[in-house]
Amino acid sequence: MTEEKILEGGKLLAHFMGWVLKEEYRDEYDDFHPSCWIDCRGKEVREMNGMISSLKFHSSWNWLHTVSEKIHSLGYDVYFRHRDTMIERNDNGLMDDMPEYPNYRFDGGCSLYHEVSNVGCAFLALADFITWYNEYTK
Repeated sequence: MTEEKILEGGKLLAHFMGWVLKEEYRDEYDDFHPSCWIDCRGKEVREMNGMISSLKFHSSWNWLHTVSEKIHSLGYDVYFRHRDTMIERNDNGLMDDMPEYPNYRFDGGCSLYHEVSNVGCAFLALADFITWYNEYTK
């Protein structure tokens, strides 16, 4: 996986999570504050120094789990199995009359990326889903 793919995907997942990058600034007391990611509640995201390269979605299951929870809240189930990630619409009969939830099924096999870890494969699959979802919901 290239550095460009990691940066692009990390930024995509961060924006999907509602995070924004706050540029460095000096407050009214002239104290310096480095740039940082701010979550949707206005709190600094832990472990962040504001650099896009510091996002850990491509290397941390904990970071990916928060993304999969948000995807689940949109009506999709996410399954991680070894190097495969499956994302599909949750069809428990609750959404049959809800056309705003499109049908989607992605079997994110990572056979083309032999050098990519299992978490890296899941990262690529979630980025692919979010790209698709953003296009669909425009």
